[in-house]
Amino acid sequence: MASEFEELLKAQEEQLSKGNMVKGSVVKITDSYIYLDIGYKVEGVVRRYELDDVELGQEIEAVVVRLRGIENPVLSTKPLKSLKGFKIAKEALGNNTPIEVQIEAKAKPGFFVKIEDISALMPFSEAPRNVKVGDKIPVIVTKAQYENGKPFVNVSYRQYEDIEKQQKRQQFLETLKPGDMISGKVVKVDPEKGITIVFGNDIRGFAPSYEIPKNTSLKEGDEVEAKFVRKAKKGDFVILSLKKAKKSNWEDLDIKEGDKLEAKISFYRKGKGLFVELPNGSTAMIPEQSLQSVNKLLKHGAKIKVVITRIDKDKKQIDANIISSEDNLAQEFVKEHPIGSSVKGKVKTVHANVAFIELGENLEGIVKKQDMSWLKNVRSEDILKDGEEKEFMVLGLEGKKVRLGLKQLTQNPWDIIPNKYKPGDQVELVVKEVRPFGTFLGLPEGIDGLLPISEIPKNISLEPGQTVNVRVLEINPKEEKITFSMIQEHKKQAKEEQGQQKDFIKVNDSSSGFRLGDILKNKLK
Repeated sequence: MASEFEELLKAQEEQLSKGNMVKGSVVKITDSYIYLDIGYKVEGVVRRYELDDVELGQEIEAVVVRLRGIENPVLSTKPLKSLKGFKIAKEALGNNTPIEVQIEAKAKPGFFVKIEDISALMPFSEAPRNVKVGDKIPVIVTKAQYENGKPFVNVSYRQYEDIEKQQKRQQFLETLKPGDMISGKVVKVDPEKGITIVFGNDIRGFAPSYEIPKNTSLKEGDEVEAKFVRKAKKGDFVILSLKKAKKSNWEDLDIKEGDKLEAKISFYRKGKGLFVELPNGSTAMIPEQSLQSVNKLLKHGAKIKVVITRIDKDKKQIDANIISSEDNLAQEFVKEHPIGSSVKGKVKTVHANVAFIELGENLEGIVKKQDMSWLKNVRSEDILKDGEEKEFMVLGLEGKKVRLGLKQLTQNPWDIIPNKYKPGDQVELVVKEVRPFGTFLGLPEGIDGLLPISEIPKNISLEPGQTVNVRVLEINPKEEKITFSMIQEHKKQAKEEQGQQKDFIKVNDSSSGFRLGDILKNKLK
């Protein structure tokens, strides 16, 4: 029967082999080594001088260079940095950016291409037609990794082609404006839903049934001219219209500023606003900022009442506002309680990312999670409770609701921490959470600081709720981080105990010429 030692050694030899590339997260940093959790029985180690800037939790790729029984396998990042071509391929893969390669040779699996000092494989299925040795072509890297100590890189011209087509489609779409006429070919006709049209760089367009005039007769393969309406909210296609635009005579415009009209919703453009069709065929825009007070779902084709606020004949632009059928209580509330003022409210319901507050009859306030607390990783349910009354700060409007804040009534703890604590200060704190890379300690100000695993003595085991004496190592208000050390505190205690032992030896050493009574007398003087 194999011993536990032999089983562990066998398992490690099966899992790790020299030259293999591994990936792991940093769990410990010393002056000599960086320890990586690579998912095996023991941690791998990288020599400290190979990595200048590293922190706990960071993911690192390295190559196995030496196995030492059940001891920590020695890893190195040098092989991954040594080959220029592999580094270029790795970066291109990570950024999904094309690189230029030269066809080096043709073999059974495909073409071998040259990337600086390494060869990469381009399978026949991923190669362009009629390509030959010596040609230079752009490609996308699809694989870049070390296997058995050697770099393996795969590239694809087809993927490059797909990306190029997508970019050209996107560029073409960005040039389109509502009302532009485009030509395409009918590829599908659905009598109930609408007609699908392909145009430009294989861009698919869809004309819904309400954008198709009655008695329109089209079949698959027909060439057709359509009007661009907008991009679809979901999917890679656009909405088209087969209706002929109504002509608007700007010289004899029959509407004026202040007119109240019924309009039909056409489309919404983010950053601009809502575009509506007026009875005379003209298009008016409702600015985005004016939509914040509208508490209704605005669907395409829906009819709404608007008031004309501006007409610019030179720019051929009409602005309008929606006429609300009900008073906006939230707007009136904010007028009476300006932004920055404090108000009382009763918590109605609390969800993971938002809470609703009762401010009065038919009036609600809303508190978003980012406005509840200065602290990170805190649950909404731990801050607000259903039914409790609290004081909030008015932050503005959120549709028909008043946007409120809770944290704005208190000072940011990170405005206090740098003045209260300094590196080297000794503090007594409570353990909040124990993680593989370190332990989180709770400060009285309500924030958590990190006690890295490298700063905890090896013989110390920490548990949540335990009180510990630590020293402040570093304070970084910009990144909202504070780091502690137990090792420095233990070193100080050890020195004090060593000093007390020396005093005790001197007291009990008769050859010193002093007695215990003499020492006590001197201390009492």
